[in-house]
Amino acid sequence: MLKYIDRIDDAWATVERALIAVLLLAMLLLAVFQVVLRNGFDTGIEWADVTVRHLVLWVGLLGASIAAKENRHLSVDIASRIIPEKWYHLVDSILSLVTAAVCGLLFWAALLFARFLYQEGTGTMVGLPALLAGGILPLAFIAVALRFALRAIREVAAFKKKPRGEDDPTMVL
Repeated sequence: MLKYIDRIDDAWATVERALIAVLLLAMLLLAVFQVVLRNGFDTGIEWADVTVRHLVLWVGLLGASIAAKENRHLSVDIASRIIPEKWYHLVDSILSLVTAAVCGLLFWAALLFARFLYQEGTGTMVGLPALLAGGILPLAFIAVALRFALRAIREVAAFKKKPRGEDDPTMVL
């Protein structure tokens, strides 16, 4: 079962990476075009700066999701120095579950915010709905929450696995 979930997670990460690449390219082209217009023609695109800021938010949050998948997120890993090595997987799974729960709460808050944006009907300077700009918030938080929950499951499985040739009764949950 975990193997199939990992495949879905890998496919989702591929989509995220492709979207990050497209958004980075759009940011780069828009920023360069804006500089050329300002310096060369004393004009510019009215909505370009705001759009680049929204794209930075999208790239950053999609990057956070990828970082959670690859275990490259920011962390304070003092637990690995204090606890015995055989308990590390269990402690890491608990910490991952706590992180998933926090991200779940942030998902809920972001969902309420997105609903507010939708109900308000506010728009961006380009005329696009504000929900399009802020819509990444719930998507990113649920992706990160699911990835940490998956990490917790993997860590419990690693904790339950006995090292080869060892029959240690303390390794059983």
